[in-house]
Amino acid sequence: MRVIFIFFIFFSLSINAQVFPVPDDNEVNFDVIRKNKVIGNLTTKFIEENEILILHSILDIEVKVLFIPAYKFFQETKETWSYGEFISIDGFTDFEDDREYKINGKDEDGVFRVTGMDGLLELDEKIIPLNYWNKNILKENELFDTQKGIVRKIT
Repeated sequence: MRVIFIFFIFFSLSINAQVFPVPDDNEVNFDVIRKNKVIGNLTTKFIEENEILILHSILDIEVKVLFIPAYKFFQETKETWSYGEFISIDGFTDFEDDREYKINGKDEDGVFRVTGMDGLLELDEKIIPLNYWNKNILKENELFDTQKGIVRKIT
């Protein structure tokens, strides 16, 4: 199913130099739109604590046909960043066909250790998650998929 995200965002950037902009009210909400209908919502809260930034995101989608749910998707993630470096993730994704993925990962001993659909992976500690806020994803050849806990090759 192809879901089109239409994001209308107007917020000023934080004065702090960061990898991605943090809105003044530390929260953004977007509608998920398909065929000109709102089918869901993406909410991200930016929690700043000293040098730590936590992105808490919830994506909730439901498509109904004749008032009956035909498709559901839910994802909740908490990414932790320190001084612009991705250091941990905790996430859960529930697909409409009862597939569920629990993602846990953190920097340890020079690698990013994460469990996801492929079990335990040891990735480059500089890997970054595929999210909408980090402009550096445009420069990467590999990104960490926060839905399934796998590496996506970017071509």
